[in-house]
Amino acid sequence: MCETNRTFPRGEYETSIIALAALIITTTAHADGFRCLTQDHKIKATVYDNVQPAKGTRNGAIMILSQASQDSDKSTLAVFRGDNGSLTNRGPVYTGNVDMRFAEVNQALANDEAPINMADMSQIILNIDYNMNSPVPAGEVVTGLITFNKRSGPPSTESVICTRYLKN
Repeated sequence: MCETNRTFPRGEYETSIIALAALIITTTAHADGFRCLTQDHKIKATVYDNVQPAKGTRNGAIMILSQASQDSDKSTLAVFRGDNGSLTNRGPVYTGNVDMRFAEVNQALANDEAPINMADMSQIILNIDYNMNSPVPAGEVVTGLITFNKRSGPPSTESVICTRYLKN
């Protein structure tokens, strides 16, 4: 029988345990968000929150607005990102600011054939009927509203059906 009597220098054992715990916690961070569709099935809005705890896991990372009828890269109307300030949120209310300097707006779809003309928009507000203190399981359906604030003229609001997305 071989016996090892290794002792850790003071603090090394605790540091190792803390490092292992941190590794486990960071590798189990889950991407989460919602995939929404307008009632008329013309527009998809997909929003994901940050997964890095340092950035706040309840802060919006990205919101993608696209044509629901298209399944290719040509369907994207706009992309809003939290890291450049074009996407902000307060709880489950996500605001995409249509700022051509930061928002990735598909200029080719800024025409009358698209469901909305992004060149006419100032903000896209996605308000999901979701309370962050009462988690919703993956695949669960919730309702919400999407508001298109125009640069001039009255805003338009449509109902959306959203499916909860959780990765891992």
